[in-house]
Amino acid sequence: MICRESECTGCAACLNICEAGAVKMRYDSQGYLKAYIEKDQCINCGRCETACPVLRYPSLERNPRDVFAAWSKDKNVQKHGNSGGLFYEFAKFFIEKGGTVCAARYDKNFNVIHDLAECIEDLTPFQRSKFAQSNIRFMFREISRRLEQRQPVFFVGAPCQVAGLYTYLGQDSEYLLTAQFPCFGIPSGDFLKSYISQISNVNLNSIKDIFCEIQNNNNLNERIMGCELKNGEVITEAASKSSYVQIWNTALCLSDACCKCKFVTLPSISDIIWGNFWRIGEIEKFAPLDETYKSGCSMLILNSKKAEFYFDKIKNRLFYAKRSLREAISGHWMFQANYQSHILMRRYYYSAKRQEFQKEMCKSDIGYQELVEKYLITGSSNDQGKLMWLAKRIGTKHKAWIWRFLYYIQKYTKKMGLVGRE
Repeated sequence: MICRESECTGCAACLNICEAGAVKMRYDSQGYLKAYIEKDQCINCGRCETACPVLRYPSLERNPRDVFAAWSKDKNVQKHGNSGGLFYEFAKFFIEKGGTVCAARYDKNFNVIHDLAECIEDLTPFQRSKFAQSNIRFMFREISRRLEQRQPVFFVGAPCQVAGLYTYLGQDSEYLLTAQFPCFGIPSGDFLKSYISQISNVNLNSIKDIFCEIQNNNNLNERIMGCELKNGEVITEAASKSSYVQIWNTALCLSDACCKCKFVTLPSISDIIWGNFWRIGEIEKFAPLDETYKSGCSMLILNSKKAEFYFDKIKNRLFYAKRSLREAISGHWMFQANYQSHILMRRYYYSAKRQEFQKEMCKSDIGYQELVEKYLITGSSNDQGKLMWLAKRIGTKHKAWIWRFLYYIQKYTKKMGLVGRE
């Protein structure tokens, strides 16, 4: 390993920079993509260490310059864009100007991979969120080659992937624009596939597409997850009730690297941060003339002059309203001052349970539904869940204390054989 295995994010910066071919990306025992060195091929040049963002944090730190609520004027783009359709509008502009877009899509086996799009018709697979770890492959090399040719490149990825791109390049470029999403952590691809197989009750070979989008049900806009089968049948469930989302929220399906990530906070490394504007209108009044924002509204944080330049070029394609940073980050704990209390929660309460969960997840004789029934904790089904609900709504010191309290209560009840008693 180049960095500690528990800290490796799988960003592939080392893979891309190694000219000897000594770095290999492999899945670990829990299904997460990590970098490993083939010692017999290594020439000890040290370039992999200089490219690793864990060992060498990028010098770029960008504070927010402007904040908006924004969504596409094209309702179809907005619907299929998962929040507000901003990815499509930015990407479309880049391609119109002869640029290249690098973002995540599913391959034919529903593995999430980063790939290039160079024409507008190619953008569809890159829309919607991908709820699993992405394989960067050799995309950084392709990006570098295009930047050397002064070709504009728009890169979208997780914060650790954006960091990996910058450490691989060694510097910023006037032709590069980067965007990241507010990252809670990324589950493994195997976990996503298990979930889809469970809700569809079919083999993955029978599935045509996996999606998450806004749908209107009885005049209420609801985020739904699901899949489309090759026979045309569409299977969906509300994301708020999805066991996949609930387990994700508990961090049980996240890697060690995600649970102590140092790339997600502010100031940011990327030019742009975008994602769902979860609490729009709760802190400050929001009453735009156009109410289509209810079908998907993005938080848009511009961190650089480049970001402001490109936003100015596409804003005529958007509905947008200037908002405060306080409101924008209120629905995303990774940007808040109490970020460290969430890290404590992941370390104290979920550490042992998460390792246990992931070991069982890798066993072929244990199904997805069995895992869900054994490990899932919801905010309405038990007192422990209610304490967790409370902890999310109070201050940093009390929150950290509650996570520790839950951890020791769980440890005690397990030791005394009290788990499962009425």
